[in-house]
Amino acid sequence: MSLSVAAGLVRRKSHLFSALAVLIGILGIVPAAATLQELQVGVEAPEFQLESLSGKTVRLSELRGEKLTAVVFWSTWSRKSEENLLKMKEMVESYGARGFSAGAINVDDQNFSAESLLKVRNTADAMSLNFPVMIDRGLATFRDYGVIAVPSTVILDAKGKIVYDLSGFPLVGAREMELLISNLIEGKKIEVEAEKGYQPNKTALRYYQLGRKSLKSGRMASMAEKYFLKAAESDSRFISPRLSLAAFYRDRNNLAAAREQLTKALECEPENSVALCRMGLLLVEAGETEKGIELLDRSLAGEDNYPICRAYLGYALGKTDRKKESVERFREAAEQNPRDAEIFLYEGKMHEEKEEVAQAAEAYRQSLERMIASE
Repeated sequence: MSLSVAAGLVRRKSHLFSALAVLIGILGIVPAAATLQELQVGVEAPEFQLESLSGKTVRLSELRGEKLTAVVFWSTWSRKSEENLLKMKEMVESYGARGFSAGAINVDDQNFSAESLLKVRNTADAMSLNFPVMIDRGLATFRDYGVIAVPSTVILDAKGKIVYDLSGFPLVGAREMELLISNLIEGKKIEVEAEKGYQPNKTALRYYQLGRKSLKSGRMASMAEKYFLKAAESDSRFISPRLSLAAFYRDRNNLAAAREQLTKALECEPENSVALCRMGLLLVEAGETEKGIELLDRSLAGEDNYPICRAYLGYALGKTDRKKESVERFREAAEQNPRDAEIFLYEGKMHEEKEEVAQAAEAYRQSLERMIASE
């Protein structure tokens, strides 16, 4: 798609949001949208095969340590990424000889130019990291893991199952993660394991993994719904299949079914940030704006790095004429993830609904520029 075609879309006053939303789906833009959207503790981490900065192919199965493995999703534009990576360097120095390994996956761009690759290389070299740094071209691994915020860290056991995840790099969470790594390497059981969420049964996990694989395959995507439903039936407290079903139904414009699944997820985990965020947006778009705002606020409580939910809240606040707060939420979202086209998409939608044509066009232009840059 050329820039001139994109500009033409921006100039159209009607149906701008719908057109751009379709484009996001066509171009495969991943919203920076809990740590992981549909994975949780106890679930097997998806395999990946990525090229490292040294030119070697790195597979998760080869990266895994004898006891624990940390996978860090990071970017050069994220303020907390360097702090996260340096902490992981310190942990490898302390526990690398005792069964702990780590790997860093850079998610700066959908497609890496020579310039962006050099920036990643220079940033990594300056830190003298003692573990592989990989490039996620096309952001396939970022999408597969459902990463919400950058940086994010996923801790795996020796079998590749998730035992801990951390969104952003808040002080308390960083200390908790360090304690978990230390104690698990020492073979101790610690309370933090029980704080990371409900552990689903094996049958539910098996069906859920099959659902994810079916959805990923494309040709078998129709089977994903059946597997997710079986997973939810096998363990009613396991909310990941509920979240996956909600996304599945929303993508197919079955909003009633999506809402039903999110309601069931929130019955199990009333403060689950992903479920709150998605339900909040559904309510806002259904005209239940104040209820939606309440859920979006709850989703963001205690979170310092949840860009797309802040954009949804900005959109909702704009509907209630709380313009100053709306602008601030969009600004925060863009600061946290400046390359997320969906942030500007919802900002444009907010302005369009207010008939603020010039401001809508500018927001849509920025959304389109980010989509085109990611083709």
